Amino acid sequence: MGHFQGVQDANRAIGVYIPRNLNALEHHSSAKSVIALPRWDNNFDEIWVDDKKVTTFPFQFQQGQTVVVSSGNVYFAVRPFTISNLSTNPQLFIKELNDKDHTLTIEMYNYSGPQKTFWELAYPGTFYQGQPQNGFYSEMANKTDYKSPSDFAKTINSGTFEDVCDPKKTYTGTETRKWLLEYKREGRALGIEVDLFDWFQPTKRWTDKGEITLPMLESKWAIEDRSGDISIQNVQLKTKENEVSWMYVSPSKETIVAAYHGFEDSALRLVFPDKSSVAFPNIEAGILIWHKGILEYNVLGNDQNPIVINKGALNKIIQN
Repeated sequence: MGHFQGVQDANRAIGVYIPRNLNALEHHSSAKSVIALPRWDNNFDEIWVDDKKVTTFPFQFQQGQTVVVSSGNVYFAVRPFTISNLSTNPQLFIKELNDKDHTLTIEMYNYSGPQKTFWELAYPGTFYQGQPQNGFYSEMANKTDYKSPSDFAKTINSGTFEDVCDPKKTYTGTETRKWLLEYKREGRALGIEVDLFDWFQPTKRWTDKGEITLPMLESKWAIEDRSGDISIQNVQLKTKENEVSWMYVSPSKETIVAAYHGFEDSALRLVFPDKSSVAFPNIEAGILIWHKGILEYNVLGNDQNPIVINKGALNKIIQN
């Protein structure tokens, strides 16, 4: 078990993984990422490493080689990026499990050996230098697009792999240790950058079209954007342009929720269908909840007193 992050563009993807609970207290004999292929049938399915068909398991492969699964009408390829080795044992294997689902696995080990603790991965800790590296590139294709599994592997290997990590250093609580992975081929690019010191920091993802950001909320009843002017069912929210705000209006129009959480201070004005309004000249962030005539608000900033125009929609206003 562990923590996964990834980026995908159509049939191409990059995945990165860190094991869970490798520290100075718990003992482990294995730490690895696994791609599992259940219901493997040697009569119909094939697995290749570059130009070699694999028929006996376990099979050890090497860094820089591409594994291709042939199943049904598709090829599925995996090629590892850097896999940190916390032992001296081999790291990359294809295995056939003796389980009820007859699963074939592609396994990428950070550690395999006697049970031990990992004091160098303990955080907070005096010796912490970041999480181990474990990542892979994957791609799917129709069989009709390539002559053979080895032809597909050859095509993937012809692309450009970038695998760059900041040097190891002891973490004092303020630094970053970036790991950048990218794959380019045929005018397309796919990349991801993570922080090995703090895995849960925002991750940078991109394609050849630019950076991939988290999608904005958009539906019939709710909108999030940077326009500074959102309208739903004759309810209007006005904030600073190019900063993030959002609004929800229930189908019955009995509940309205509006919020601003941009990077810069902004005015905020919420206008109801009867032209009643609530306005704040300058806030850092805030949320307004209106339900059947009662408005509750919670805002941050120097000016927390609303300017109110009431034409019937505002029976009561409560500051939280």
